[in-house]
Amino acid sequence: MTDDDDRTTAMGLYQFAESYRICGSSLVTRLPSVLRFDDPVRFLFLHAIELYLKAVLRSSGMSVLQVKTMGHNIQRLLDMSKTSGFALPADAEQGLVFFADQTAIMETRYLKTGYSHRPTLEGLRDMIDMVREEARRVLRLAGLRIH
Repeated sequence: MTDDDDRTTAMGLYQFAESYRICGSSLVTRLPSVLRFDDPVRFLFLHAIELYLKAVLRSSGMSVLQVKTMGHNIQRLLDMSKTSGFALPADAEQGLVFFADQTAIMETRYLKTGYSHRPTLEGLRDMIDMVREEARRVLRLAGLRIH
């Protein structure tokens, strides 16, 4: 086990995801009126989803290096998480892949004007709640004490 493996645990990734989710949820609840773009909130949710999936992979025994090789690709992370018992209903999985494709993630980080089809913040919040609950289930099965 490497130093990174000791320091980047499934529980740590889960708690980090929780931080992003909580921040995003609190902003959806009280979206500042001066906020001109809501993409930073979307980024918080999409990054939390990525971290929940990485927590599942770490709990299954994958090293930090193995997880890092998947980058920010939600589809790859989801596919690998399924081998660890992670399962969403088919329609939720399709929604997740649509919400979190690479283009959608990049659009939350860089200004791009014009029309685009994006999930609502409420839709993303609902999606993250499903991902969170499934990650919690898998992590508990792996022996982690998730409250």
